[in-house]
Amino acid sequence: MCAAGQCLSHPVPLPPIPASLSSSAIVELTFAALASVAAALLVIVAAVRAAGYALELWRRRASRAATRRHTSIALVDALAPFYASDNSDAVSGPLVWSGLNVRLHDDRALGYLLFGGWGSVARGSIHGVVGESGSGKTTLLHVLGGTRSKLGSRGLIDGSVSGPTAARIKLVLQFPALLPHFTVAETLSFAIDAHAPFWYAYAERNLLLGALLDALALRRVADARIGDPAAVVHRGLSSGERKRLSLALGLIRAPHFLLADEPTTGLDALTAASVMSLLRTLADELNIGVLVTLHAPSRAVLNTLDTLTHLHRGYVVYSGSPAVVDLEGSLIALARASPDAAADLARATEVRRRTASDRLGARHGSRLVSYPLSGRTSPSRAHVRVGPVAQAIGWVEDMIRVLRRLALAAWRDPLLLRAQYVLTLGAALLLGGVFWDLPLNLIGAWNRIGLLFFSASLFSGLATVVLHLLSGWLPVVVREVRSGLYSRTAFFVAFAIFDIVPFRVIPALLFGSITYWMAGLQEEPAKFLTFELYVVLVAGASSGMFLALGALLHRTPLLLGMAGALVHLGFMLFGGFLLNVQNVQPAIAWLLDVSPVRYAFQALMFNELNGIAFNFDPKAGNFPQSTLDASILIRQFGSGDGGTWLPAYALAGLWASGIAVALVVLLTAALR
Repeated sequence: MCAAGQCLSHPVPLPPIPASLSSSAIVELTFAALASVAAALLVIVAAVRAAGYALELWRRRASRAATRRHTSIALVDALAPFYASDNSDAVSGPLVWSGLNVRLHDDRALGYLLFGGWGSVARGSIHGVVGESGSGKTTLLHVLGGTRSKLGSRGLIDGSVSGPTAARIKLVLQFPALLPHFTVAETLSFAIDAHAPFWYAYAERNLLLGALLDALALRRVADARIGDPAAVVHRGLSSGERKRLSLALGLIRAPHFLLADEPTTGLDALTAASVMSLLRTLADELNIGVLVTLHAPSRAVLNTLDTLTHLHRGYVVYSGSPAVVDLEGSLIALARASPDAAADLARATEVRRRTASDRLGARHGSRLVSYPLSGRTSPSRAHVRVGPVAQAIGWVEDMIRVLRRLALAAWRDPLLLRAQYVLTLGAALLLGGVFWDLPLNLIGAWNRIGLLFFSASLFSGLATVVLHLLSGWLPVVVREVRSGLYSRTAFFVAFAIFDIVPFRVIPALLFGSITYWMAGLQEEPAKFLTFELYVVLVAGASSGMFLALGALLHRTPLLLGMAGALVHLGFMLFGGFLLNVQNVQPAIAWLLDVSPVRYAFQALMFNELNGIAFNFDPKAGNFPQSTLDASILIRQFGSGDGGTWLPAYALAGLWASGIAVALVVLLTAALR
């Protein structure tokens, strides 16, 4: 027992203060972690390459044309094997539409995009649709392709579209969504790998690539990047080259009916005639039904058509042979006519429609089925991937191909992967310099808390890059999924893997290997690895939640940046440092439970401060040395105990929940 005042001169001994972290220990730990990750990646890559090489050897032996020695081949010959396994009964017959009405609202004069549309296109023929701008040509193609989306609360799509049971219908858009950072050859090769018969070896796929480049006059720009037409510099391909590339992508799908939206608009007369001549050859040789919309076509283009439909203000005012039509004169006359005159012309064609419908019904009625007018799913690739084994291997190939393309695009885009690494390294050096070799006193304790909170907030903010990724890729992915290039699950699995490794794990390792030792944090391997773990988890949990946000707002891409910034500010505000969470109103207390920054901050603070003995500043009263329990500070900054694994479980749960929400939204809405 001590008498009064005696214990002050003989304080109880406390554990020694641990030394500041040595750089050599952290460098060794970092290199060990990086080496482990690199070794795992090398093993996976080596296994994938070995499997791919073995599969290529099998394809060379099993290929139906392995003995070919051609260096070039005609496009018709290159595409013919794609149709070889078709069931003739399931794909024979015309594409027929009747009574199509598409309206935006109830006003018949202004709200209808199509009114009573009808027509047909037979296999092996070319049917043209002409009309002034706004006459409903593109709307007709979208309805026939089954891609017309919702039209609002008072919108309407009705009528009937029918065709062969297993027909493949491909819509080629006038302004296709293409990835700007890839070359023409890379874009075509990706589609060829997805749609080529499973037994096709590399040499045969390369022959098809060359045939497409030659047939559509794209050989000169094969190695040019597509670019962005809206950019001031590096615009890439011209509009005509983009249209021909889109047409080439449509042909790779081996369609039975090809719907091309103004493929000759913006082309010179010679190129336009060449494109239509190619379509004429494909229709004759491969028995493809071609439906093209045309804007002021020349006589040379009209001569390639078998039948022609003239639309005016949504009405069909003519349908028949293009040879007997004075197109220029009729366009001028209709432009001057009243809406009632157009309706009279439409009624005058009703007899022809009934006659054509009766004739088609008598000839093909038993072999035609009705198609959904919207939300139509793409036909499977069973004609090129026969059997469950080929389909399973094909799915894995699709996923790897998408993953490889994601990585290449992220590296080529200066705003993505390279910018992420530069920002991470810059932030690590800046924070390491600002919080250099923190002392073991109260000021050092407070600066440690600030460093840990800023680290969690930084990686939560860097996760907003997923919004940029999603907004840039989603239009392309929608087109490619609808075209059958890969399944929705293959893309999502590839996207999740791609987001985790290069954007979450590697930046966290780089950041920790620099900042941790520069700031002089605790020299214990377990604490360093715990620091890295929570940096990865807060980045992943934030990424998952931003991914869910991007999926929910996929129809309003302009709001993604603003919404992402606001959500990140909310994560920081309810992160446990800026706001006294003990005084938060109960109505908004749930925001504390969905802030990844809060969970990571609690765990990082406990990991660093627990067990450290801080010296009090002698100028503040010369108090004796004491041990600071991190749980005290944690309870001052918010509830919970960072010494358990509950924060890790919570962050993993937020990560998984965000991915699950995004998966459900993308699979059920965005990618349909």
